[in-house]
Formats: sequence, structure tokens, C-alpha cells
Amino acid sequence: MPADDSTDDGADGPHWSTKNRQVTYEQGNRVLEAQKDDIDDKALRTVRITALIIGVAATGLQAVKNLTVNDTTAAIGLGSLFLSLTFGVLTYSESAEIVGPTADYLDRMRDGRRGTDWEVDLLIQLPGWISRNQEKVERNARLFTFCQLMLLVGVGFGAAALIPIGPWKAALGICTAGVIVSFVWALTAIATSRDHPN
Repeated sequence: MPADDSTDDGADGPHWSTKNRQVTYEQGNRVLEAQKDDIDDKALRTVRITALIIGVAATGLQAVKNLTVNDTTAAIGLGSLFLSLTFGVLTYSESAEIVGPTADYLDRMRDGRRGTDWEVDLLIQLPGWISRNQEKVERNARLFTFCQLMLLVGVGFGAAALIPIGPWKAALGICTAGVIVSFVWALTAIATSRDHPN
């Protein structure tokens, strides 16, 4: 008697004609979920951190009356923090548009009303959803990079305003620190790189 490749997940679960199709769907579905969750969480955390920094800075400046602050440097720092907040909110909003099987699609596929096997159609659609999501994830990653960059610039200029030093010296200091951090990061990446096994 030939082996039966069909799968049965129970009376209420999905029934796949082959194990291969079931695994393909499960792996594709995991990719769809992961594509949304990763950027979502990072953007939300960054928005919270930026809002906290803005709140602490505003409260601190109100509490300390006789603190000397470079107004131009402080304004650049505050503007950068608000830009970081904006990019973080945009990233979070964009990730909400991650696509997958919609209610309309599932309704049309029920009982094979599209005139094709539901398993085949679903597995054909999965790569398209993943591909469109990947474009959104890459766009969100760029937005998130700007979000983090503006956060670092905002904190740097904010700290420089309290010293106080002018915006040009602050910019030079931030650029120097960025070059040093990038150099150390590159050295660390080279030192810890490993070839993947076959």
C-alpha cells in the first residue's frame, strides 16, 4: 500500500494534501509574521526612548534656571530629536501595512470559488506577499536608520548645548565620534567574522 502524504491536523484544523505543501505554507507564514514584528518592535522602542529624552530634557531645562545653554546647538538637538520621533512614527505606521491573506481573499478561496485548488492558489500567492512585504521592510529599515541617526545627532547636540559649545564644534565632535565608532565596529566585525559551514 503506498504511503499517504496527506496531513490531518484534526477536525478543526487545516487539511493539506501533502506534507510538502503544508511545510511550504507554514514556513511562508512564519516569514510574513517575522517581516512585520522585527521593524515594528524596534521602531516602537525608539519612539519611546526619543519621547522620554525629549521629556527629560524639557523638564530638566525648566528645573535648572541658571544653566548656560547654547541656544543654536540646543535648537538643532531638539529638532533632530523631533525628526527622530517623526521617522519612528512613520516606520511604525508603515509596518502596519504589511500584507498577507486578506479576509476578502480567504472568502473568495473558500470552497474553491476561484475555480482552482485552494492549496495551489495560496502557495502561488505566498511568494508575492513575501516579496511585496520585503520591499516594505527594506523601506522601513531605511526610515528606521534615519530615525536612529537623528536620535544620536539629537542627543549629541543636546549634550553639546549644555557644555556649552557652538553648533560647528558640536558637529565636528559628533562626526569624530561617529568615525571612531564606525572604525571600532568594522574591526570587531572583521575579528568575529566566521565562514558559514556548507
